[in-house]
Amino acid sequence: MRKVLKSYLKSFIKAWVETFGTIIFVLTLTAVVVGMVATPLQLTSKNRGIENETNHWDNYVTPKTSYFNDNFLFSYFYEGKSYNRPNGDSIIANPLGEGKILFSTAVMNYLKPIVDQEKEGNHGELGKEIRNIFATYQKGGAALFNEISGQEIFSAEFQEILSENYYNDINYFIVENVLTNQNEKIDISYELSFFLTKQDVGNNSFELDLRQADNTKEQLINGTPINQLIISKGRTIETNSMSEIVLTEKYAKTNNIKIGDKISLPGINSTTLPKELTVVGFGTKFDTLTPSSNYSMLTSDPDNYSYGFVSYEFLDQLRSETWKSDRNNTLKFDTIIRTKNIIPGLNVINLFAVDLMNSNSIYREGENFITAQYDYPTINALSNIRIQVIIFLVLAVVVLVLAFIFINFVIKKEINNTRVQLGIFKAFGYKNSELSWIFATKMLITIFIGVFAGYLISIPLQNYVSGQFSGSVTYAFSSVYFSLWFATIIFVVIPLLFTLISYLLTLSYLNESALKLITNASKPPTKSTFKTVMKWVFFPVGITSLVLTKTAQSLSYHNRGFTWRLQQSFTARGKGKFVMVILIFSFSALLFTLQLGAKAVMGSAISQGYEMVQDGVDHRFSWKKLPEIDYKDGKVSIINSDWRERNSQNIGYTGDIQTSLKSHSSNFRENFAHVLDLLIEDSISNPAWIFNLQKVYSKTDLTNPELINLQNLNNLDDFATTDASKTAMGATFQNAEQEYNNYYLKDISRTLCLMTEAAPIVNSRIPQKASGNCNDLSILEANSAMNSDDNTKVDFFQGVSPDVRAMLSMALTAEPDANAVVTPNQIYIDSQKELLQYKTDVLVNDLNSQKFDLELDYFDDNLGRTQNIYKFSGVSDSQFNELKTANSDPTVINSIVSYRIAKLLNLSVGSEFKVRTNTTTKQELTIRVSGINRSNAFGTLIIASYENYFNAFKTSDENDNEVINDLKTNKIVYGNSIWSKQPLFNGAIDIDNIGQSIANLKFAKNNVAISVGKDTPIFGTIFQEILNGIGEQTFASGPERFDVLTNGSLLASTELSSSIPLNLMTATLDTILARSTVLMTIFILLVAFLLTIILVVIMNIVVDEAAVIILTMRALGYKPGEINWVVMGNYLIWTLIGFLIAYVLSVIVWTGILEFVWQSFGILIPFPSDWQTPVISFSILAAIMVVGWITAMLKISNRPLTNITAYS
Repeated sequence: MRKVLKSYLKSFIKAWVETFGTIIFVLTLTAVVVGMVATPLQLTSKNRGIENETNHWDNYVTPKTSYFNDNFLFSYFYEGKSYNRPNGDSIIANPLGEGKILFSTAVMNYLKPIVDQEKEGNHGELGKEIRNIFATYQKGGAALFNEISGQEIFSAEFQEILSENYYNDINYFIVENVLTNQNEKIDISYELSFFLTKQDVGNNSFELDLRQADNTKEQLINGTPINQLIISKGRTIETNSMSEIVLTEKYAKTNNIKIGDKISLPGINSTTLPKELTVVGFGTKFDTLTPSSNYSMLTSDPDNYSYGFVSYEFLDQLRSETWKSDRNNTLKFDTIIRTKNIIPGLNVINLFAVDLMNSNSIYREGENFITAQYDYPTINALSNIRIQVIIFLVLAVVVLVLAFIFINFVIKKEINNTRVQLGIFKAFGYKNSELSWIFATKMLITIFIGVFAGYLISIPLQNYVSGQFSGSVTYAFSSVYFSLWFATIIFVVIPLLFTLISYLLTLSYLNESALKLITNASKPPTKSTFKTVMKWVFFPVGITSLVLTKTAQSLSYHNRGFTWRLQQSFTARGKGKFVMVILIFSFSALLFTLQLGAKAVMGSAISQGYEMVQDGVDHRFSWKKLPEIDYKDGKVSIINSDWRERNSQNIGYTGDIQTSLKSHSSNFRENFAHVLDLLIEDSISNPAWIFNLQKVYSKTDLTNPELINLQNLNNLDDFATTDASKTAMGATFQNAEQEYNNYYLKDISRTLCLMTEAAPIVNSRIPQKASGNCNDLSILEANSAMNSDDNTKVDFFQGVSPDVRAMLSMALTAEPDANAVVTPNQIYIDSQKELLQYKTDVLVNDLNSQKFDLELDYFDDNLGRTQNIYKFSGVSDSQFNELKTANSDPTVINSIVSYRIAKLLNLSVGSEFKVRTNTTTKQELTIRVSGINRSNAFGTLIIASYENYFNAFKTSDENDNEVINDLKTNKIVYGNSIWSKQPLFNGAIDIDNIGQSIANLKFAKNNVAISVGKDTPIFGTIFQEILNGIGEQTFASGPERFDVLTNGSLLASTELSSSIPLNLMTATLDTILARSTVLMTIFILLVAFLLTIILVVIMNIVVDEAAVIILTMRALGYKPGEINWVVMGNYLIWTLIGFLIAYVLSVIVWTGILEFVWQSFGILIPFPSDWQTPVISFSILAAIMVVGWITAMLKISNRPLTNITAYS
C-alpha cells in the first residue's frame, strides 16, 4: 500500500498544473473567508469574554429633570408632603419631615404668585418653572435662575443633604430614595462619572470619560460587585487612591502610553486634586466597550478618546470642588444608576407611580426613564458588530459550500481518470477504505498548503477590515488575528474536514466492482429519491425538467427537432458535469447577490436615519420652547410669558436673501457696517482712531438714513444721539417705526478685533493684540481660543453664556467675505431650499405610551415643501395630498408614517391607531395611515397637517385655540425646526484628522436667527457679556436673555437650540461606507477570480470531452453558432434558471437575516432591492463562463478535422 500511495503522490507532482490550480483555489478561498471573518470574530470573542466575566444587572435608570410630573412637584417640593399611594404606602418621604419645605425662601417667593394664579388641581405652569429651576441646579452652584444661584435654590438643611449624600444631583436623590424604599423588590447601585475635555480648536484634544474603578459599596448589589472593571494588563488602582488611573487599551496603545507613565487630566482646575495621574493598568467594563454619548463623530478624535477608571474618592472630591463654582455642568457630571430585580419580571416604572392609569406618577407619562441593560447605548452599539459578523459568516458558509462542490468535482474527475488502475488494485485485494485514503492524503496535502498560503495572503485583507472597526470600540485588537482556537480551526479543522469529505466521497465513487472499473464501464443509471425530491423542492427545476423531457419525447416520436434532441443527448452524456456546472453557477450567483446585498445592507446599517432625507440636504436646525404650545383647561395656548413680545416672524423668500431683507428690515445693518468700515480704515492710518471707538458704538445714531453718506469720521459728531436704542450697543430688535433691526455677523468679529486693538482703554483684562487690519479676521481667529490656558491668546469665551459663545464661534469661523446677517426675531426661509416645520411628539396607546415624533406640514410653499427634503418611497402624491383633507371627526388625522412604525404596529395603508398628545391635558387622537414611507426605517416619525392637528383639540370656544386663531386671522404659523439644503459650512471632513478638518471649516450660512426680549440689546448684549466675563462682574441671566435659534456652531452648544450638520455627518459616513464598499469589492473580485479558476477548468473539461462531437459536426457542415447551441444551449438555459433561483434564494436569505436582526436587536434594516444587483452579478458570472468557453473552443478549433479519431 505504501508503494501505491507513493506512486499516486508522484502523479500528484507530475500533474502540477492541476495541483497548482487546486492550491490556488484553496488559497483564494482561505484568503476570502479569513479576510472576511477574522476581525469580526476577534471582536465578538473579546466582547463575549468581557460579557462572560461581568456580573450583570437588569436596567439602567436614566431620569432627567424635564421628566418630573407637575402634581408630584407641587405636592413633594412645593408643599413638602411625602408622596404616598392611596393605601398609605410611601413612595418617597420628605427627608426633613412631613410638611417641611425643601425650597429656599427666595424660590418659594418666586413660585407663590404662579401657584396663586393656577386653578386648583392644575399645576402645569408651576411644574414648568420647577423643572427649569432643577435644570439650573443640575448645571452647578453658580448657575443663575431669576438671580437665584444654584446653591441657593433649596433650603440650607436640604442642600446639606444633597451635597453630603447625593452629589448635588436631584435626579439621583429621587431615584435612590424611591428604590431604597422598595428594597424587598429591587436592588440599586450607582457609579459617578465625568467627561473631561479641553476644546482647543484644531488640536485633536484629549477627551476622557472618567468612571469608578474600585468596587465600593455603591457598586454592589446584594454584596456582589456588578459591571466590574476587567483588567487586561497591569493592575487596578489601590483602594482610595487619589493618584492612580486605569485606561482603556486602545488609547494607551495608539498614544504609546505604558504602565507607570503619567497623564494629564484635561479641563480640571482644582487646587487640591492632582492634575496628573499614574497609569497602573489597562482595562474596561462591559458598558465601556464602545464610546459613550459624549463622543462626537464630528468633533472627537478616536485616537484621543479614552475611558479612565479612578477611585470613588477622587470622583466624589472632584464633584464637591467643581459644583459650587460651576454654572453649566462644564465637566458633564452624571450619576449612572443600575438596578437588579429581586422579583422576576418586575415593572420598575410602577415603583414610581401612585396610579399609572391616571398618569399619577413621579415622572410624566411617556418619559422613558428605564432602559434595559442591552438597550443602553454603549452596549447596544455592539449590535452593529454582531450584525456584520452574521453577514460575513453567511457569506463564508456559501463560499465553503461552493468549495465543497468544486472539491467533489475534482475528486470525481481524478477517480474517472484512474478507473482502470483502481480496478486492478481492487482485483489484487485492496479495500475501498485503503484506496480512499490515497486520495484523502493527496487532498490533505493540497488543502494544508493552500490554507497556509491563503492565511498569509489574507493579512492585507485583515488589516483593511480591522480599519473599519477601529473607531467602534475602546479596546485594542490585532489587525491580524491569530489565536489558538482560530489557528486550530484554520490549520487543523478545515484541512481535516476537507480530508474527511474527500475520503467519504471516494468511498462512494469506488463502490463498484473491480471488473467495471477495469473495463471503464459506467454505472447504470438508477433512480434517486433524493434527486427527485430536490427537483420539486426547487420547483422551477422540476417543472423545467419535466417540460424538456416531454418535449424531447414528442419530437422524437414525430422525428423532428434533430438539433435540439442532439443537444439533449449531449447534455445527458455528461450529466454529472452538467449538473456540476449549473450548481457551481447557481451557488456563485447566490454568493454574488449576497455580497452585493451585503454592500447595500451594511450601507443602510451605517447610514441609518440619514437615508430618509434627499441627497443635498445639508443640515437641520431645531429649537425648543420658542414658542411652547400647550393644551390645558380646554384651551390651546402659547404659554411663554413673553412670547408676544419676542414672537419671531417667518419670512419665506426666493433668490437672494438681501432683497428680502430690504423689504422686511430697517437700514440699521448697512449703517452699522458702513461706520465700522470707516472706523477700521481710520484705525490703520490715524493714531487717534481709538477716540472714535466709543462714539461709534455708544453715541452714534445708526438709524439716521443720512449716515450711509458719511465719508469719514471727522463729521461723526453730526450723528450723535443720547437715545441708547439707536446705537450699536443699545439697539433692540425694533426701532421707533416698528421696523426690524439686524446686523452682519462679521461685525461681531470686527468689533472683537477692534477691542483687542484698544485693549488698554476698553478693559485692562483684555490682552492687547495688534492684528494690523480688522477686515482681515484670520489673525483674530488664530489669536483667539476656547478654554485655553495659553496667556498669549485672547479668550473671549470665558464666562459668557452658551448663546453668546455660539455667536462668537460662528462669527470667528465665518468666511471673511461672507455677508451672513443676524436677524433678531425673524426667521428667513429659502422657499426652494429649506423647510420650516413644527415638531412635537405623541404618546402611543398600544406601546405603553411610547413617544413617536410628529412633524407638521403647513402646505405653504412659501415656507418650503416637505417633498423637497424627505424621500418618500412607497408614498404617492395623492397619498401625500390626503394629509390636507380634514375628516368629519377632527380627532382623526390623515398621516404618513415611517416604515418602522408600520412594522411595530403591523399597519397598512388605511389602518388606524390611537395616540394622545404630549400636553398637560391629554387629547386622544386617531392616526389614519394615508401612506407608509419605506425610506424611513429607523425613526418613529409621523407627518401630518399643521392645521388638522391643532384643530383636533377640543375647546369650549373657538377663541380658546390660540394657534388656529393666529393661523386663520393673521396667517401666522409657529415653527421650531428648519431643514436646509443651503451649505452650513465650507470645507471637508477628514475622518483621519477630525480636529484639524473641523478647525478648517468655515461658517457659510447666509443668516443666523436669534430670539430676544423687547428691551434686550441685539448687539450690545454680546459685548456686555464679554466685558463682564473678562472683568469681575457676572453677566445677567433673566427672562430677557438672548437666545440663538439657528446655531451653526459645532463647538458651542446652547440650551434651547441644536443643529444636525447632516452634510458633514453623511460625508463622514460616506467615507466609512466607501471603505466598506472597497472591502466588499475586493472580496467580490477574489470570489470572481475563484470562480474563473473553477469554471474555466470545468468548461475546458466539458468542451474537451465533447471534442469528437464538435469536430464531427464541423465535418458535417454545421456552422459554429449551431455547434455552440448544441454543446452549450442547455448550459445557457439552465444557468438562467439557476440564476433566477439563486436570486430568489438570496432575497429569502437576506429577508431571514434582517428579520432575525429585527427580532433580536430591534434594528430595522430594509432590504435594498434594485435592478443593479441581479444585472451586475449575472454579468460577472456570464463573463466568467464566456471566458471559459472561449478558451476551450480555441483549443478545439486549432485541431484539424483529421484528429477526430484522436478523441475516440
